[in-house]
Amino acid sequence: MTNNLKRIGTNSKNYAHQRLILNKIPHVRYVDLRFRNVFFWKNLHHWVFKYYLGLTKMSPSELYIKLFLKFKSVNNLFPKIDLIHFFNVINYSKNIPWVVSIETCLPHNHLMSNFIESKNPDYKNIKSDKYTIGVLKALSQDNCIGLIALSECTKNMQLEMLKAFPEFETILKSKITVLHPPQKLLINSIDQKGLSYEKDEALRFIFIGRDFLRKGGSEILKVFKEFSNDEQYKFELILITDINDKENFLFFNQKDIDNINNIISENPKWIKHYKELSNDKVLELIIKSHIGLLPTWMDTYGFSVLECQAGGCPVITTDIRALTEINNEELGWLIKFPANKLKHPIYESKKEFEICQEIIENGLRNILKDVFQNKQKIKEKAEASLNSIKTNHDEKKYTNQLKEIYEQKAFQEINKFHRKELTFSS
Repeated sequence: MTNNLKRIGTNSKNYAHQRLILNKIPHVRYVDLRFRNVFFWKNLHHWVFKYYLGLTKMSPSELYIKLFLKFKSVNNLFPKIDLIHFFNVINYSKNIPWVVSIETCLPHNHLMSNFIESKNPDYKNIKSDKYTIGVLKALSQDNCIGLIALSECTKNMQLEMLKAFPEFETILKSKITVLHPPQKLLINSIDQKGLSYEKDEALRFIFIGRDFLRKGGSEILKVFKEFSNDEQYKFELILITDINDKENFLFFNQKDIDNINNIISENPKWIKHYKELSNDKVLELIIKSHIGLLPTWMDTYGFSVLECQAGGCPVITTDIRALTEINNEELGWLIKFPANKLKHPIYESKKEFEICQEIIENGLRNILKDVFQNKQKIKEKAEASLNSIKTNHDEKKYTNQLKEIYEQKAFQEINKFHRKELTFSS
């Protein structure tokens, strides 16, 4: 089928799509379908009411869901689209084969987020939701030929919610495939980094990403500041992030942001801060660094971990969500973090927040003490990280697996005599 594929429809050109969908199949044209969507034009008035007239209290995320997370083609699409591959978006067009990549769970909305994030997921709130049932019906149609989970964690979350819907569970379970994102190698050998890993070598740590507070930035600065007061620890901390006053996460406040900015501005000898860099410059810094940092409070996957590992740069992370699938004690370092049975982190109260903050800080302290004393261990983990990228995130293997999914015939009915007839509803 891929030989006959000429046009694949998508719904964005953002980072996730670049990593997972766009230009993965050679000789195919990728077409942005956002503005060929009935639901976009049907709900556009909500955008006008919010941003121009101020007549709605709808949040930006709620608006995004209204405009982009449901798709139905305008005039059956012209030129013809041979296949659709969406990310978190549900296709309600009956006659177009489609695939969807899943970040967390479908449907991708607030109700499902509350289910995933609770200490004890409650099925009662989702099993009678009409929108959720409509989504599951769309996913169960024969023209939906694959659900691609980013990780085993994502797959487990989707299967957990399907326990509330036994009429869909069998058919959708058989459509789910776990396909970890591909990652291009930055180096072929650790020797290319030009690091000695000897006792007297200053260590270079690197943090990459937006949402500095959410990804453990405050805890990183507090712990590294402590180490900077002891002359036996020689290091440089590279931060590639834009820290701004608009960042809002958990129980952090403006005082915390001011403190972060003060630490950065007062310590130029060991902190190198870049608000923004070209991708090439970021990759250069990864290659020159010893250890990556992502002691995150919340990440659905952790793409920056793959980038660091591809540059022979092992990473310190928490053990939430998919992070244990791409990082472990052989490849890097893990900080054990409180989570529910779906591996989603738990911190609902101020007290729980303070406990978790202490967990990240103590975990980071202990790991840093160890790496400063055992620098050859960093090299061992760097080599293991590089091998993991070669084995588990090979670009050619990803393309071949994607082709296999695209080439599947329309889904064959499972347990045909026991399966309830599903009526299509948008």
